[in-house]
Amino acid sequence: MRLNEKKTILAIDPTLRGLAYAVFEEGQLLDWGRSQRTSKYDDLALLDRLIAHYGADILVVEDPDASCCRRGARVKRLLRSAREYAEMRRLKARAVRRVGVRDSWRAAGCRTSESIAARIAELFPVLQPLVPKPRKSYMPEDERVRVFGAIALALAATRSFPPRLVS
Repeated sequence: MRLNEKKTILAIDPTLRGLAYAVFEEGQLLDWGRSQRTSKYDDLALLDRLIAHYGADILVVEDPDASCCRRGARVKRLLRSAREYAEMRRLKARAVRRVGVRDSWRAAGCRTSESIAARIAELFPVLQPLVPKPRKSYMPEDERVRVFGAIALALAATRSFPPRLVS
């Protein structure tokens, strides 16, 4: 699968320990992973390294100002700071409403993060080994799910799949 956007896209999804990211270049998935911070103030430094390393043109993040954003205050501040930092570095910043992403995947038959991850891995087979097993209600979410969250944000921001998600 290829994205509709040909520029280099960096999509991030904050985690408890740092940032999950996905990078698309020329519409193809180039790289993905999780970067761990060394201190609680290191998130923008991680972002700076990712932008510099991949030469990103566009940064995609969750919209922290959407009324339905369920993120905590620290992550909302980080997402706002990331957008401001990207604009300061002359990158385009796109914010995507997470609830719109979730609703569109739900309409496609995916109700859980793990089922979304499995569906994304069908689109990008190289990600198959990364798909977490379905979890029980008492289990914490697998950190690998955040990588798929970043990919879902990039798909939404470029209107590649599913459509009508950018705010």
